[in-house]
Amino acid sequence: MIGSPSRAAIVSGWSGYPNTDDEWAQGFDDTLSRLAPLTGRLIVLGDNPAAQDDPAGCLSGHLRSAAACVAARSDVVAASRIDVERRVAARFGATFVDTTDWLCTDTKCPVMIGNLLLYRDMTHLTTFATLWFEPLLAASMQW
Repeated sequence: MIGSPSRAAIVSGWSGYPNTDDEWAQGFDDTLSRLAPLTGRLIVLGDNPAAQDDPAGCLSGHLRSAAACVAARSDVVAASRIDVERRVAARFGATFVDTTDWLCTDTKCPVMIGNLLLYRDMTHLTTFATLWFEPLLAASMQW
């Protein structure tokens, strides 16, 4: 049923597209304006920070120190895109979920947490990482 409160739509996008924040905001606004009337619950899942280098290549080149593959948070978090998405989501009454703190400390973003490999390539999380984060996502969406 269209607009049913028991239904949810989850949207996300890769923040690395080569456009301006204003263009990003307009496109995101256009998308949410079409989706919002179709669901009782709209959730915007912010893009995860990208790895700075190919995780497999970096880790295999530093077998004794995964710390060599840690990126500075300021280098890999698309803060301005997160701000744009948060503002546009709020305009449509959508829940915005920022995953940045799940993957980064205040200053660093690792490719591993403990013995859990987070990234399968520079932008996609591993299946195991997504399963590990599932309780955080569920709590963020207040299911």
